[in-house]
Amino acid sequence: EFLLLDSAVTRLKVDGDPAAWHLGGIDHIGGTLAEVLPSRNERTRRDHEGFGMPVPTDLPQDEKSTDGRWRRHSNVATLYTEKGARGLYLAAAGGESVVQFDWRVEGADCRLDAIGEMCDVRVDPGETRGSETVLVLVEPCAEAAVGYAHWLADALGARTHRGPVTGWCSWYDGGPSVTAKHVVSVAGAVAARRDRLPMQVIQVDDGWQRQAGDWECNDKFPDGWKPVVEAIRRAGATPGIWLGPLVAHEKVTFLNYAGEKENLKDGRMLDIHPDWFQRDAAGKLNGSAGNWGPTSYWLDPTHPGVQAFIRRVVRRAVQDGFRYFKIDFNNVAGRLHDPKKTHLQALRDLYRLYRDEIGEDAYLLSCSGFNRATVGLAD
Repeated sequence: EFLLLDSAVTRLKVDGDPAAWHLGGIDHIGGTLAEVLPSRNERTRRDHEGFGMPVPTDLPQDEKSTDGRWRRHSNVATLYTEKGARGLYLAAAGGESVVQFDWRVEGADCRLDAIGEMCDVRVDPGETRGSETVLVLVEPCAEAAVGYAHWLADALGARTHRGPVTGWCSWYDGGPSVTAKHVVSVAGAVAARRDRLPMQVIQVDDGWQRQAGDWECNDKFPDGWKPVVEAIRRAGATPGIWLGPLVAHEKVTFLNYAGEKENLKDGRMLDIHPDWFQRDAAGKLNGSAGNWGPTSYWLDPTHPGVQAFIRRVVRRAVQDGFRYFKIDFNNVAGRLHDPKKTHLQALRDLYRLYRDEIGEDAYLLSCSGFNRATVGLAD
């Protein structure tokens, strides 16, 4: 990592009442400097409890993770008073790496560490690596946010010609219980009420696939995609699909994926291609998810074999008629197959792959909140 700023000696102080100063980020709300918030570990546990599952990995036990006086804001940190009229806007502003703004809050007296995460990239003899650019904007929050957006658009490209779209997503209707029959029924209701329900998109979400990593229709879609896609088109809407091609369940076999068969023995993807999976520095599987029953792991998007696999999965969805893509579970961590890529660079390359496969005329949703990796690539 690069330590870009360390205010341990020269402290960062604010004037007036600490309760009048709000420290926040773009990813969560934050709080005033007078508050002691739950620690990072406690917030992680609460997040997983909200999903009804335990934390899938061991939590770090360092001071920044266990002490509520420490607050971390990724990529953007804002410290303002007077309803945003006076303060600081700090923001990572390029495509090199994630920047963490770590604050130790003790009333009006703060410590700030700005850390550029370089993810254990390899630097060979004679080679140089630069840190991430960080903007420090001292102006009202609204003006700073607009300035930052323009900076990113210039640095990473702007893709703003489509704008937001409206429509129906099966997840917010019935979660993973989605069926072909229900989607067709919804499309029929929209078609009958186009004047009152001008849905631009009708999107099938998680629950249609046989398993994470096996991207074929399950038995809730007995006739495949054709009748579903045709019903959505009759409603005057764009057919949309949810995919998570970077995640694979431990029991998924590799024989059949995206309508193609690999000429290999029977077996799990995890056994046949162990080098496809993200791993930590010790070689252990890095990260897991229990959304589809224990346990799913993440593929390494810098591995050529994984890239070819993802291309086939996405290309199949394009061939089936989908033109709106919600691509989820884009988690990148650990040591990567390409030792020169930071996690941010690998994620940006992954979104570039998605865009390349779906084409310029399809809509790509950034299903990861605000993320510099998607700027200029997602709609």
